[in-house]
Amino acid sequence: MLSSSKLLELQKYDGILTQAKTSAEYKIMRYKVYSEIESFAKQFYVEILQVVPEWNDLHKINDGMVCVHTVLVCYQTMKDPLFLAASPFEQNVLMWAALLHDIRKRGNPVF
Repeated sequence: MLSSSKLLELQKYDGILTQAKTSAEYKIMRYKVYSEIESFAKQFYVEILQVVPEWNDLHKINDGMVCVHTVLVCYQTMKDPLFLAASPFEQNVLMWAALLHDIRKRGNPVF
């Protein structure tokens, strides 16, 4: 599903937002990066939907940004040294936890 080799393609976005010099520039860059990551993540959607039908509901929240966030969580999990040191079984459990961590989210948080 979310293979490590595919997720590694997200490396090109590492640290890109830290290059923004102003708040306005950060917002523009963030929107562009998230749009690109959303396009990248769409290749996984059909596959994820076959196993996790709730993904469709998650995609409707905040213009798909929760799904983008979830794919980024999977990517960051995969890069973590503790993940890399884990057994294949533990890595599988961690990736499922990352993928499903927001699955019952129904909207933006209310404070």
